[in-house]
Amino acid sequence: MTTTATARGHLTLLVLSDLALSQGDLEAWLAAADAPVAVRCVAVADAVEARKALEASAASEDDASLLGVVRLQRTTAPAEVAPLVSDIVRQVAEGRRSIAWAQQGLRPGDDAASDLVRALLDDDMLPAVVAPVDVWRHALEAARGLPLANLTTQLFAALDSFVMLHPSRHDAPRARRGITTTDVTSAVPGSSALAALMRTALELGRLAVPGWAEHAQHVCDRLLRSALRSPQLDRDALVDALLALASHFDPRDDRAYSPRNREILEAIRQQDREALVEALRTRLLVVGHDLKFIDFMYGYLPGSVEVREDRWLGEKRHDVEASRELAAWADVIWVEWLAHSAHWYSRIVRDDQVLIVRQHRYELLRDIGEQIDYSRVSAVIAIAVHTLEGVHERFRVPRDKLRLVPNIYEADRYTVADPDDQGRQFRIALVGSIPRLKGLHRALEVLEHLRAIDERYTLTIFGRRAEELPWVRSNPDEAAYFDACEHYLRSTGLGSAVEYAGWVDIRKELHRYGYVLSTSDLEGSHVSPGEAYLTGNLGLYLRWRGSEYIYPEEFGFESPGELASYIAGAPLGDLGVRAAIQATASRLAQEQGVDAFLASVRAIVHERPL
Repeated sequence: MTTTATARGHLTLLVLSDLALSQGDLEAWLAAADAPVAVRCVAVADAVEARKALEASAASEDDASLLGVVRLQRTTAPAEVAPLVSDIVRQVAEGRRSIAWAQQGLRPGDDAASDLVRALLDDDMLPAVVAPVDVWRHALEAARGLPLANLTTQLFAALDSFVMLHPSRHDAPRARRGITTTDVTSAVPGSSALAALMRTALELGRLAVPGWAEHAQHVCDRLLRSALRSPQLDRDALVDALLALASHFDPRDDRAYSPRNREILEAIRQQDREALVEALRTRLLVVGHDLKFIDFMYGYLPGSVEVREDRWLGEKRHDVEASRELAAWADVIWVEWLAHSAHWYSRIVRDDQVLIVRQHRYELLRDIGEQIDYSRVSAVIAIAVHTLEGVHERFRVPRDKLRLVPNIYEADRYTVADPDDQGRQFRIALVGSIPRLKGLHRALEVLEHLRAIDERYTLTIFGRRAEELPWVRSNPDEAAYFDACEHYLRSTGLGSAVEYAGWVDIRKELHRYGYVLSTSDLEGSHVSPGEAYLTGNLGLYLRWRGSEYIYPEEFGFESPGELASYIAGAPLGDLGVRAAIQATASRLAQEQGVDAFLASVRAIVHERPL
C-alpha cells in the first residue's frame, strides 16, 4: 500500500461528509503535499472509509500525524481559536505523531473556520485551499429545520472541511470545485451567520487558487439574495455585520455580483447605513386586476418588506412600460389570479427572482393557464384541495410546482355575536349574489320554506345587485337568471323579507346573523361560512365540489328544503352545535389565520433555489 506521507510534521484531518472517495482517491489526497509542514483535510464518505484511512495512515511509523476524525453533525463553537492553533503548531514542531482534535478542544463551528484559516495563513502553513462542493451540500442538508442557533454551527462545519494542499501539488484527483449554495432552499442562516459566512468565503477567495476568488464572490452574491428574500432576519444585526465587511469587497470584482446586489455593495463601501437599510428591504411586487383578496395583508408585513403594486386595468389591459419597470425592481413577484398577468410576467421574470401565482377558482373556466411556461414560475398556490387538483388536471401544472395555502381570515377582527340576542336565529345572510353560480335563487327558496313556518325569518344580501352591473345585463344567461329571481320574489311575496345591504365591513356586521348561507353551484373555498363561525354563528352550505375539505360535513345539505328544515330546528341553542362552531372557529384561526398564511408564503419563497 502506498504510504500516505513521509515528511515529518505533516498533519492530516479526516472529516466525515457525503463526498464519496475511493481508497485510491483517498491515498492520493494524503500523499499530495511534500512541504516540511502542511495541513491537509480529506472528506470521506462514512465511518467505514474513515477507519480505512486511519489504518492506511498507521501502516508506517513515518506516516502523517492525525488530528482525528470530526463528525460534521457534532460540532460546537470554540471559545478561543488562536491559542489552540499555536499549540498545534508547537506540537508539530516537536514531532508529535498523534494530535487528537478533540483533545485540543478545537471543534469546527461558527467562526472557527475563518479564524483557523487566518491563523494558518499568518504562519505560512496554508498556501492554498480547494473546496469539494459535496461537503458544503452535506452541511446545508444537515442544517435544514434546525434552529438558527444550531444552523450557524452546521454552516461553518462545512468550511472546516476544506481540502488544504500545497500549491505545487494541485494535481489531486478531484476537481477543485468551490462552494455552491444551489441546494439552499428552506435553510437561511441568521444575520450574523450569513455575514460571517460571507467574510469567510471572501477571505478564502484571497488565496492563490485559480478561479476561487470569483467563485467566493458568486457565493456572496447568492447569500445576499438569501437575505433579500428573508424579512424575518434581524435587519439591524445584518446591517451592522455587513458594514463591518466593507474592506472585503473590491470594486473591481463587482462583475461577479448581480445588479441588485451592487446597490447593496456600494452602500457597504460608502458606510451609508441609511442607504444599506433601504437597499436590504425585500422588494415585493403584487400584480393583478383584482387585489381585494390580498391587499389587506400589506399591513401585516414587517418594515423590512417594501411593497409596490402593478394594478392592471383589466384582465388583459395594463401599462406595459410601467410593468417592465416594476418587474426590474422586484425581488419577489406575487401574481394574484392565474390569468393574463401571470402569463405576461412568466415571460420576463429573471432567474434570480421568485414568481408566485395564486389561483382561485374561476381561472379553471378560462384557457390562459394553458399558455403559461410553468418552468418560469416558482410556485402556483391553490386555495383548496379541489382547485389544486383542478389546476393540475386542466393545465398540467407540475405537481412539484403546486402548493396548497387556504384563504386568509383576520380572525381577531370579527365582532362576536351576543348570546343574548335571540333575534339572530331568525336573521339569515348571503354574502355576494353575483354571478348566477352564487345560487341566489336557491337562497330565496330557503327563505320561502322558512317563512312558511315562521314569518320572522329574513334574508339580508350583502354586495351589489345585478341591475347595478352593466355586464350582467349584457350577458343573456346572467340577465335571464336574475330576472327569474326577481319574478320569484314577486310571486312568492318574499320582497318585504329580503334586504340588499350593499358592501359593508362584514367583520363588524355578520355577528347579527345567526346563519350565513353558501348556496353556490361551485366555489373555490367561499370564506363567508367561515366568517360566520368566527363570529360565533353558523355557516351552512349546499354541498359543492370540495366543500367537505373546508367545512364540517354536518353543516352541508343537498337541497334548499333540507337546509331550511335544519334552521327551523333552532340549532343555535344546541350545545353540540355550539361546540362545533367553536371548534371550527379555532381551527380556521389557527390554520388559516394571518400568521399561518405568512409562514406558508415565507416557506414557498425560500424553496426557490438561489
